[in-house]
Amino acid sequence: HGIPFWNHRNGRKSIIINVPSTYPASELNGILISGFVAPDLKKAVYPSSLVNELKRLNYHIDVNSEKAHQSMELFIDDLNRTLDARIETYRYLWDKEDWNLFMLVFTGTDRLEHFLWKAYEDKTHPYHNTFLRYFNTIDEAIGEIAWRIRPEDSLIVLSDHGFERMKKTIYINYYLRKTGFLKLKKTPDTSYDDIDEETRAFALEPNRIYLNTATKYPRGSIKEKDREAVICDLIDAFNALEVEGEKVINQVYRKEEIYKGPLLDRAPDLVLTSNTGFDLKARLQAETLTETTIFTGKHTRNDAFLIVKSPDACYVPENPSVFDVFGILESLG
Repeated sequence: HGIPFWNHRNGRKSIIINVPSTYPASELNGILISGFVAPDLKKAVYPSSLVNELKRLNYHIDVNSEKAHQSMELFIDDLNRTLDARIETYRYLWDKEDWNLFMLVFTGTDRLEHFLWKAYEDKTHPYHNTFLRYFNTIDEAIGEIAWRIRPEDSLIVLSDHGFERMKKTIYINYYLRKTGFLKLKKTPDTSYDDIDEETRAFALEPNRIYLNTATKYPRGSIKEKDREAVICDLIDAFNALEVEGEKVINQVYRKEEIYKGPLLDRAPDLVLTSNTGFDLKARLQAETLTETTIFTGKHTRNDAFLIVKSPDACYVPENPSVFDVFGILESLG
């Protein structure tokens, strides 16, 4: 794990709300309310003395997405309640606490787009206006924050990915099984412990392909001298993957193309990107190549955004990547 950027703030006080993967909440100079995947507030809040106040504000860590499978009305109601409490919590802490860094993450937009992207695209959809109203509430909250900051403050607004219409879920491990790269000792109730010694490659999410090499895995079958040949075979297989006449894979990257540093040997051997609408999943137990699910929207590496407003000199590249964000934070002090 990397060190959170707020730990680099030279002792200045930070308030961090709903950042994913920060559970359990760690000690810092300030306040931390963990986001996804925290199960409840008990270990998700630092200092723990804030828990009762959050309960008073009816704060929820995340939307209960299972409700979308029961009733879309229940899901939307939970979305709105969670967002309202998130906004009230930010206002409470913004006004009550002294701070130097304030970070707030809205995750409800992700949940909404997964289940109701079709409603966004289709103006006749019964939840089209509901979708737009939710984003309007987000826009108003961001506008409120922009209005609250002082002239000497900096404001960064960004997303971690974009969204697009979902066509099909594609199960990569199923494809590897059918093309002879992956062999399991038993199916369908299986785990990665059941990968057979004859396996040449397997997939982990998101979109990562690992060779079953003898140097890395106890039951690895691939010798170093054969690695390049297997990679070439895999690239050919992924480039040949089509569903209903459409190519599924947009690009196959070797690890050396996108990773660097002393831990390169731990990186996946290949990384896949998909063409529009195809959602790649590992799911070792899958019994079909494709599936149409309740989701109508999926993540995309395109259409993420980064907006920086600062009185200080701050260079933002014309085509920024995720690697540029930390440099921007550092330049803003």
